[in-house]
Amino acid sequence: MSEKKKPLSEEDKQICANLYRIWAAKKKELGITQQMVADALKITQGGVSHQLKGRNALTTDAIIIWAEMLKCKETDIDPNRKYAASVDPKLTGGRGKIFERLESEDEDYIRELIDYVDFLDQKKARRNDP
Repeated sequence: MSEKKKPLSEEDKQICANLYRIWAAKKKELGITQQMVADALKITQGGVSHQLKGRNALTTDAIIIWAEMLKCKETDIDPNRKYAASVDPKLTGGRGKIFERLESEDEDYIRELIDYVDFLDQKKARRNDP
């Protein structure tokens, strides 16, 4: 027997409504489909539809990817995101979860962490140069 899914909070419903409004306004202009978004999110097209209709809540990673694909700010989707400006779109694919955990930290600390990750990426790139 399957369990009923917990209903979305009013905040999550509003986030999904914001997403749907942006999607409806930009999808044709940008030439993107639900399947393209599904591939980027690594979910099914049905899962994308459920996010747009407010049946499934958006994760931090999903908000980052949606914003990147719709060429908008993360705060256009979720106005309550504290550190949206600090999250580089390159940091998709799991790293968004790091920032979700750090939202209670101050912005200087977040900036230091981003700078350190950039430093490590540069160091790794130098090691891999022929």
